[in-house]
Amino acid sequence: MLGRAFELGWGVKVNREQAHAHYRHAADRGDAWAMFNLADLLMRAKPDEDGEAEAFQLYTAAARLGHVKSMNMIGLFYEDGRGVEADRQMASRFFRAGAEGGDCWAAYNCARLALEVDDIGSAATWLETCLETGFAAFWVETGPELLRCNDARIASIVAKAVKRYALPIEATP
Repeated sequence: MLGRAFELGWGVKVNREQAHAHYRHAADRGDAWAMFNLADLLMRAKPDEDGEAEAFQLYTAAARLGHVKSMNMIGLFYEDGRGVEADRQMASRFFRAGAEGGDCWAAYNCARLALEVDDIGSAATWLETCLETGFAAFWVETGPELLRCNDARIASIVAKAVKRYALPIEATP
């Protein structure tokens, strides 16, 4: 939590070096959240091959400890071919594992991949999961994109999220 405090300025002045040091300390002692946060910090601070390679290792270590958000991030690495050979099947496997563990972003990525192949039924199922695991900011970011697919089932799910969270999104099924 000290890493988060220094990263985000919670009660202290923002200091990325201190955040990095605290994350590293906890990550080296096996804390999955510290591994994830350090990986995210590296992705923002060093968006080069070295930063990505270290981030991938940290996400992998955290995922082995059951950290579902890290599983989602590994899926993105495989989808984009960053630091690993692009592999949609591996991406899908990691997204699914993260989604089944309760990560709304991983469930969204499962839905997004399903929409790419016009599998509206699977996409709708994953998005229903997002209704349970998501949060207002998640839907503000994903809702407009989902509405572009012009499907009544998807629009209905977005409309449920709009109603649940009183969101500033126009969504009518």
